[in-house]
This record gives sequence, C-alpha cells and structure tokens, in this order.
Amino acid sequence: GLHKADPKNRDIIILLAQGYGSYSLGFVEDQSPGRAKVFYLRAREYGFKALKMTEAFRDSIPQREEPFMNRLQKIKEEDVPALFWTGFAWGGWINLSKDDPQAIFDLNKVKAIMNRVIELDEDFFYGAAHLFFGSIFGSLPRMLGGSPDKAKEHFDRCLELSHNRLMLAYVYLAKYYAHPMLDDGLFDKYLKIVLEAPDDVLPENKLITAIAKDKAQKLIIKKEELF
Repeated sequence: GLHKADPKNRDIIILLAQGYGSYSLGFVEDQSPGRAKVFYLRAREYGFKALKMTEAFRDSIPQREEPFMNRLQKIKEEDVPALFWTGFAWGGWINLSKDDPQAIFDLNKVKAIMNRVIELDEDFFYGAAHLFFGSIFGSLPRMLGGSPDKAKEHFDRCLELSHNRLMLAYVYLAKYYAHPMLDDGLFDKYLKIVLEAPDDVLPENKLITAIAKDKAQKLIIKKEELF
C-alpha cells in the first residue's frame, strides 16, 4: 500500500525487496521451496526497481553479462542497500534452483553483485554478503566450483565482521561446511552455539536470531538424514 501511494520512494522499494526476501528465508524456504522461489523472485523484482533508480543502471538491467558487470562498477556506496537486497533475493532463488540452467547462468552476476557489496561496504548487514559466498562454495560440487575451505573462510569472515553475533553464520557453517565434510561433531557444535545464544545476542535484530534458532532446530531433527 505504501508503495502504491508513493511508487518512486526508493526506501520503500528497498524495504519490500528486503521484506519479501527475508520472509522467504525465514518462514517459507524450509517448508515450501517452490513457494519460496516465488517470493525470492518478487523480492528481486523490487530490487531491480530500486537499482533502476541508481545512476549505474539508469532504468534498465542488462541481460547480457558483460554490460551488467560494467554497470556494477558505477554503483556507489550509497547504493549498497539496493544492491545487497537484490543479490540476496537473487541468490536465494539460485540456491533453491540449482537444477535450473537459468540459475547457473545467473550465478556469475550475483557473485559480481556480492563482490561489489564487499568492495564498497563489507560490514553491510553484519557482513552477510559473505554468507552468500559461503553457501555457494559449500553447496556446489567441486567440479562446479565448490570448495569447503573457501566456504569456511567466508563464514568465518562474516562472524568476524558481526563480532560472532550473527547466528545464521553458525547455522550455515553446520549446513554448508560441517555436513559436506561429514563432520557430525562439528555440526553439533555449531548448532549448539546457536541454540545456547541469548535471544538478544543481536539486540537490534532479535528476529534474525529467532530465525537462526528455528533453522538450527530443524537441522538437528534432520541430522540422521544428513549423516
């Protein structure tokens, strides 16, 4: 409703991208991946709208990779929120669509988006651009560029930037590092950290901690399937 009343308000558009993407991550993807992909794509569309209001993308998002990459170099630090939430949503869709050729085709663009976020403001949203790289390196097979070591480097960097307060990083360490390494002891260790963390470990964003705890519980329930 706010967007319809003020369709050119970029802050509202970015909040819609963040909201739909975060809702999909926190409340949909574990139960209904297909529905989650719809929300991620909706979030991405709002992200595109926000990017089209930047000088770098000037009303269009290039389909071809080379011009897209060239435009990214013109993105400014003030555009990082629009860029990050677009990449977050796009990356979420890719993570649930690895059997879709379009997702594989799009992956380089999202990697470039998140690299640009790191270049301009690595601290943005608790260093969460590193969660994207950790998830990708941890979930892809080696023949497609996967690397458990690189995944751990990115998760560790996210924890460093968030002062060990972003519990999602530990959840993803369990899911995308300990599990692929078949280290059930490490898997348990990471999830225990999440479950024993104070609810206000990230006082300005208690919801994301609650989401991490819920995801940790679900991973514990699935442990026998995973190992």
